[in-house]
Amino acid sequence: MTGGTPVTDHIYEQLQVLASTIPNFESEAQTHEEQMWLAQVRAALRSLNDPLNGGSFDAAVQMLQMADQLYRPTARTQVTQCMFNALAQAGQNRPAAVRGAFLPAQSPHDALVAVRKVTEVAKVSVLFVDPYADATLLDTYAIQIREQVQILLLADAGSVKPSLKPAGSAWVSQYAAARPLEIRLAPARALHDRMIVVDHTEAWVVGQSFNALAARAPTSISKLDIETARLKIDAHDALWQSAVPI
Repeated sequence: MTGGTPVTDHIYEQLQVLASTIPNFESEAQTHEEQMWLAQVRAALRSLNDPLNGGSFDAAVQMLQMADQLYRPTARTQVTQCMFNALAQAGQNRPAAVRGAFLPAQSPHDALVAVRKVTEVAKVSVLFVDPYADATLLDTYAIQIREQVQILLLADAGSVKPSLKPAGSAWVSQYAAARPLEIRLAPARALHDRMIVVDHTEAWVVGQSFNALAARAPTSISKLDIETARLKIDAHDALWQSAVPI
């Protein structure tokens, strides 16, 4: 690649957003959204000038388009692995302070450490956004946040897991004001991102839900640039205001 860090940053930011919106590719006929996702990944790979990974991606896409239901999961895995390879490559040229973390499959401890590094600097609040949130988010990740920092959790009414509400009630009962917690549910299917927002100023995109972060597939935690972060934070502020407390 011949550009400088700004070019790499742009590609990295594109890839980390794509990593948080991986389609299911469940049907034989690809949807418009799936086609757009594949085209955006292909464009990012070409910008990185990595013909080997780009060739693997094209072969995997061809297999995805031809494969029957039995082999489609394998093709999807190959497509996403090429995307994650590119994400890791683009991340190498970013400054360490904004690089975030690439998490291989079956690395739950690495995920725990990566989330702690993001949240340990919080002085006022940490907002977790996860449509599929469950008790794991509180028991494993939120518990690492220092006392007196407000913990906000925004989940989706259509996909939140049943374990979240009792875990939240137990948390409030035990910690009260020492670890203030508020959980709200956005309307069904209103949430798509998995995010961490620190002190209402820094936003990090998380590639998978916290209930299985880096458990079965590789993923990443990536810091958004200032402009994108502000757009994301404002959008989720609006969702928070209209969400229902539980």
